[in-house]
Amino acid sequence: MRQVLFYFLLTPIFLSAQSLTEAEAQISFAKESRSHDYYVKQAALWWQEIEKSPKDEMAWWNYYRACRNAEGSAGWNPDFVNHGPQLRVGSDIVALMEEAIPGTFIYHYVKGSTGGVDPQAGDHLLKAYEMNPDFPGLLAPLVTYSISTHNEALRKEANLRWYRSGDYSAAWLDFAYNLLQSVEPNGILLTQGDNDSYPLWMLQDALAIRTDVQVINIDFLLFAEFQEPTFAKLGLKPFKFEKIEIGEFAKNWQNVCTYFLDQYSGERPLHISFTVNKANYRDFKDQLYVRGFTYRISKEGEAKNRNLELFREVFRWDSFLRELELNPSAARLKEMQQHYALFLESIETFKSDLAPWEMQKVMALEKITGK
Repeated sequence: MRQVLFYFLLTPIFLSAQSLTEAEAQISFAKESRSHDYYVKQAALWWQEIEKSPKDEMAWWNYYRACRNAEGSAGWNPDFVNHGPQLRVGSDIVALMEEAIPGTFIYHYVKGSTGGVDPQAGDHLLKAYEMNPDFPGLLAPLVTYSISTHNEALRKEANLRWYRSGDYSAAWLDFAYNLLQSVEPNGILLTQGDNDSYPLWMLQDALAIRTDVQVINIDFLLFAEFQEPTFAKLGLKPFKFEKIEIGEFAKNWQNVCTYFLDQYSGERPLHISFTVNKANYRDFKDQLYVRGFTYRISKEGEAKNRNLELFREVFRWDSFLRELELNPSAARLKEMQQHYALFLESIETFKSDLAPWEMQKVMALEKITGK
């Protein structure tokens, strides 16, 4: 199973020039953007550090992180290990750690993190949390584990600790706020990645914002222990996956989304974040209309257009209007905000009624989306 979900980190960081000659502390590629070649070289450099000091926990951590970044920047293709002599998959690194640094915090953290949304590695993750709860990045996999095991108390505890740590970008929370507010009361929102999911859960758990919305990241639906009780509560039978070759998760995402959208017949409104790959709901394109920063799926069609009201009275625009504020996470954020072009189209007919100060927001949106 694709194991990208753990590494959503929200804190802005300052990017230095990429080093291909010195080992540098590694940050998740979901948080900063470096070249694939950089991560390949960093894996080799950190392996050299391990060879010098086999018991150095942080050398092991940075080596593992560099390999994970290389795998992610290669599109989670298992052949990424052929891109460099020291690249390894997570399970192989864990086996090496078990020999070199067993029982350490880093061993338990990595062992618990390589399981994706699989709760089987949970004991190790919980042990790491007990040993060093404030280690940067640890709370993301803990949230993942709590969601995959339906542990609401742990999820709230982790998100509240994460929020209080200040280890996030306010711009991401603006993005999350607007996405949650796009959903109708008691709605279900499908998301796909790290950055369109974790900040939403943080707002719900730490600030009790739109707790009526059920955010379902489709990655979790690939795992039976999460999918089956989730579907049962929604009145759906479990979905049986085809056997898909490793590295071809897209087919499973498409299959489970099609099944869910086709079979769900409850009363809760269904929304799909603009950030979800269109291939996952292409069979329903005739049942979609834009509501905020989501697609609302409805066989009855659009009952009421609330986009002007959302634009004027609900959405937060602070991060759009602070153009002079340095935000090193802006590149990642802009990737998500490109989808806002769909919302812009939905309010095109209202533009003549907007006040000058409201047009500033429109211009900010147009600048971000390139319209």
